Amino acid sequence: MAMVMTLLFSSSRALAIRVFHCAVALALRLALFCILLNGMPIRTAVAYDNASSPPFAADKVGRAYNAVSIHRDGEQWLISECLRAENTKPLDCQLFVYKIRSNRYQRFQLPIEYIYTDAKFSPSGRWIVGVRRPQPKADTYDELIRTFGNSEIFMMKLDGSSFNIPAVPKGHLKLPSLSEDDTKFVYWKSSKKRSAKEKTTFADFDVYEFDLMKGIDELFAGSFHFFLVRGLQYVGHDKVVISAYGPSQYAEQIGKYRERFNSSEVYFINRGQKDLPDPLFTEISGASDITVDLAKNFYLLGTHRQHGLSIFRFSSQPAHWRIPRLVPGGISALFAAPGGRHIGFVYPVNSARSGNPTNSLGIFDLSEEQWVPVYLPSPESAEICPSNE
Repeated sequence: MAMVMTLLFSSSRALAIRVFHCAVALALRLALFCILLNGMPIRTAVAYDNASSPPFAADKVGRAYNAVSIHRDGEQWLISECLRAENTKPLDCQLFVYKIRSNRYQRFQLPIEYIYTDAKFSPSGRWIVGVRRPQPKADTYDELIRTFGNSEIFMMKLDGSSFNIPAVPKGHLKLPSLSEDDTKFVYWKSSKKRSAKEKTTFADFDVYEFDLMKGIDELFAGSFHFFLVRGLQYVGHDKVVISAYGPSQYAEQIGKYRERFNSSEVYFINRGQKDLPDPLFTEISGASDITVDLAKNFYLLGTHRQHGLSIFRFSSQPAHWRIPRLVPGGISALFAAPGGRHIGFVYPVNSARSGNPTNSLGIFDLSEEQWVPVYLPSPESAEICPSNE
């Protein structure tokens, strides 16, 4: 009997060893297959540590980026960069495309009588939409107000061709955004200019929509008169998501309004909606700067109770990531890559108090969960990308 048990034990042990060797060999084959398939070694995933501030090599000098948009191919970044001539105050903002793989920086050859801001790729990737306004003729507040009040929406194809000015009435216009089918765009328009003694130049912003097929320009929803505005994007045929602060009906009790909704600045607005909706994502303190990818994953800035200022993702896989400790502080803008691989962001380098405010760019790689600075070639070295007006 003992001999039988010994034989059984030996056989089981030999079988276990063979199974183990087979499993190891299979794992090695799969690993080799993945390496050959992806062209890179397999890395062991490391959980993101929200308990400490993540490392990030922040820029020390900075530039003056006005707006950034990522194409759906993930390869091209559309950038409105503002250039300041020495000893002059007004900024001359021009339009560039940065191609990541080739590290090429190209400037669109557009009419030099204008400043170009708030440029954005369409969700389809076929068009660019943005704002242009006349170059100021003098360094005065009145001239600044005049130029802002003569802003226009422009559109063009990715190569700069088919440049056109849709029949949108001039005014102080901001942040146009095209629909998924390229037939409409929404934008912010101000109905109130402010005096030189105040900190902002315009107020009372509302969402307007221009129908490119019908040539009709009208309010998208009710007139809510927001004091300050940031993001604006379609999230369906009849709905937009916005980042905005201070609707006028609560101007006299803005403190209580913000306390009630945990300082959220994010709203969904339906076409034709007449009543002001309540802000969303109120479980997050100070929710703002919302951006959306093509899969309708929502990303926004806010303050986590334990981990401080963070980027939050609302999707089938919700998450949050503590942001690096940036000086002079925070992130000033988010822009999601349409494919959802990473989130681009703008952060301040020098504050406005310095008299020469600058900012810089970075990305948060969602697959690697790493913060990476982005340094572009100088605007002076940019190639010329011709356009046909």
